[in-house]
Amino acid sequence: MQRSVLDRIYIAFLLILVVSFVFLIYFISYFTRRSLMQEKQDTLTNEANLIASQAVSSYESGDISKEELTQYLSYYATALNADIWYMSSEGSLIAYSDSAKYFSNASSTDASSVMQEKKAPPASIYDLDKNYKLKKESYRSGKFYGVFSNQMLSINAPLYASTVDEKGQPHRTYIGTLIMHTPLEEIGDTMKNYYTVSFMPCLVIIAISFIFLAIISRKVVRPIKKLSGVAEEYSKGNFDVETGIHTEDEFGQLAG
Repeated sequence: MQRSVLDRIYIAFLLILVVSFVFLIYFISYFTRRSLMQEKQDTLTNEANLIASQAVSSYESGDISKEELTQYLSYYATALNADIWYMSSEGSLIAYSDSAKYFSNASSTDASSVMQEKKAPPASIYDLDKNYKLKKESYRSGKFYGVFSNQMLSINAPLYASTVDEKGQPHRTYIGTLIMHTPLEEIGDTMKNYYTVSFMPCLVIIAISFIFLAIISRKVVRPIKKLSGVAEEYSKGNFDVETGIHTEDEFGQLAG
């Protein structure tokens, strides 16, 4: 079946729109997620520094007990919707936020079930990975060696204390690491809202484009079809046929 010029225009236009839309979705998804992840990483890193200056430093200096440090970590964990572990310089767990988020296959609405199936952090980070780099600031996404049942964004924030040696020279001494975890669901929800706001105007633009294309085709393709029909009649020797085009544009001049 031979396609008309209008059919080819529609198909070409549709292909361009589909390719453009797919590229737009990929581009927006990739860079939006990357931007949100970076923003979340920066937020958690800044909060880790704040926790270090207010709670960990007090614990290391002996001003607060381990129980009080746990209370501090739990407070920050609730405010940040995160789980916080404080590891010693040897990788041993010193304290962690008393959160009901360490669980697998438990409903958040069933407190007793959560407590029964609560999965606490390891006694040592090296129980999860013997090659874990505590002193390196890093980020990762996933279930963190199976500790969590959901996808998490985890940051590794090494902590240093400023000390002065016998000669009065300042030094930075590594004292431990804060490992913080926050659900990636928040980023997913933000991206869904962003898609709703971003893609609805795109769909409206596509609909308007098709309407505009239909108007253009009416003004251009139909006169071409009429001229083509008249030319075919002329080839048969019928010179009495008329185009019916009386416009003052180029089509009118051809029809005249």
